[in-house]
Amino acid sequence: MIDHATATNGKLSLPSRNLNKRNIMKIAEWMTNEIKIQIRREMNFYSTTTDLWSSRRMNALIALTLHYLTEDFQMREFTLESSPVEGNHTSGMIQNILMTSFERWGLNVDKLSLMLRDGASNGKRACEDWGIKHMSCINHSLHLVVGPFLLFKRKNKDDGDDDAQVDGDDVFMDNEEDWGNDHCMEYIRNVVNDFRLATKFLKRSIKCKEMLERIQHLQHINRFLSVHLDVKTRWNSTYSMLRRMIKMQTTIDQFQVYLRSKRNFRSTKAKFPLLSEEKWAIVHGLCYIFTVFEKATRELGGQKYPTFVSGFPYLRMIRFKYPRVAIGARKWLSVCATSTPSERVFSISGLIDTPKRSNLSGKSMYDQVLIHNNWECLNPSLDRLRLVLK
Repeated sequence: MIDHATATNGKLSLPSRNLNKRNIMKIAEWMTNEIKIQIRREMNFYSTTTDLWSSRRMNALIALTLHYLTEDFQMREFTLESSPVEGNHTSGMIQNILMTSFERWGLNVDKLSLMLRDGASNGKRACEDWGIKHMSCINHSLHLVVGPFLLFKRKNKDDGDDDAQVDGDDVFMDNEEDWGNDHCMEYIRNVVNDFRLATKFLKRSIKCKEMLERIQHLQHINRFLSVHLDVKTRWNSTYSMLRRMIKMQTTIDQFQVYLRSKRNFRSTKAKFPLLSEEKWAIVHGLCYIFTVFEKATRELGGQKYPTFVSGFPYLRMIRFKYPRVAIGARKWLSVCATSTPSERVFSISGLIDTPKRSNLSGKSMYDQVLIHNNWECLNPSLDRLRLVLK
């Protein structure tokens, strides 16, 4: 690119910001029309996922993704919405937004197999008032099962950690009387919290990082490992944090010995918690128990294969051997088991809607997310794009 730019002898003209914006709008408009054409041509029954999220700039967004199977049992998925939401997130407002989106994209509600949503009461009420088939995300349910082992119940929305962007409905435990308040469970949560505090201590100090590297070098570890800090709204990130601590157990034990021998070592204001053999044993047991939950969360979070009925074999053989069954198969095999596709939309939106882009409008962000997420599905040629941009 640099060689090409210098070879033009000053004749290279870079596109302006306004030109790039106009080109993005043209591509987004063309892509919207192409998606509508493909939907009308290929889709019979379909499923959707939806979720609400708040960006780093505290902009509320709603996502809507579409999933269906073609006659050849090819899985199709499109991102339809990543739009800003204003006002109170009531069930009526969510219902109106979803109905408007369905109408704009030409989706027949009668052909909707199932809508996957989060576990919030406003989303559930919106679907019930609309009269559509809906189900809570299975992964959200897994969070509620595993969460009591890993986290304390949050007192309020402001009592959080700046490491995570927390949605108020996305907490682990639903009430104070559930089984998560057992004394043994509380002890386990304290152990996990000690490992979280240790991770923060190691992660937020240059001196700690250098010492870990030095210890691993002395242990003849070729690839340097660093700790992972979890996100409090995703239990599997806590599982990943504990798994990494287990991989680094010998290193961290050596670090504790060094820390006790160096009284003048002050990396942060926080104190490094004592990680005893008993605590290590508890964490080993937790990771062993939660392996099956982590596998289920990972498998059910896919969107390029049928997750709702992932055990249904020989998808394409159905079309030829059982043509009557094929219609029903296309209806239900397209259903996702989780709302993970919508959360992936938020991951891309978070990379675009950053604090440095304070003047970015909701329409511009939506166009960029639409192009990014649907580019591979449509796979436009360069010649086609040249025609679009003329």
